[in-house]
Amino acid sequence: FPTRRSSDLVLVGVIAACGGSSSGGAGQSPAPAAGPSEADLKLAVFAYSDAFLGGHGDRAYDMLSRRCQAENDATRFGNLVRGSHILYGDETIKTLTVDSFSATTATVTYLYGNRNIDQHNQRWTVEGGQWRWDGC
Repeated sequence: FPTRRSSDLVLVGVIAACGGSSSGGAGQSPAPAAGPSEADLKLAVFAYSDAFLGGHGDRAYDMLSRRCQAENDATRFGNLVRGSHILYGDETIKTLTVDSFSATTATVTYLYGNRNIDQHNQRWTVEGGQWRWDGC
């Protein structure tokens, strides 16, 4: 799991529900499914942060993009999550800003009021209809 400095904690991952699809009336094709929204992205960031700083390594690992999962051993990642929980406790996000947003990618800044864990311009991607952290 990458860190910027030994005192920094790089948070990762994501979850969110995918947008639903609607179907038209008789003889009409179903409308295309809507992708995850900006609101879904924010929910994913909060959920990931809660899992990571709450010490739930398995849940946090499941919120990583496939690329980040391939770069991070699940056991080592789980140990990092547990250690982060011991160091920082159940810190919560104080400020969340979506820096950029498209249908499949976004960057987000989320601040805890603790420079050691504040996250700037974190990359997120949509996989399987869900936002996942992709800044590994």
